Amino acid sequence: MRRPAGPSGGRTASRRSSGRRRVEHVVQTTEYITTTENYRKTADVRREFFKGPFPTATGVIVKGLLREGALIEISAVAVLPG
Repeated sequence: MRRPAGPSGGRTASRRSSGRRRVEHVVQTTEYITTTENYRKTADVRREFFKGPFPTATGVIVKGLLREGALIEISAVAVLPG
């Protein structure tokens, strides 16, 4: 399995960490997948970006994704402090 692009269209979590937005503010993710093949490996990728407590995660199997050849699309919800 190729490692998916980082959050927000290929930007890495560290680049998204600028200012007040930080990956630790993510409280929920939804993974849209086209096949369950290699889906368990997404947990390894999540552990690269998130440290406990982990955000909730929901997996949804879809017929296809907008970007041709994409295997997964991830939507994330973050709660900013203050």
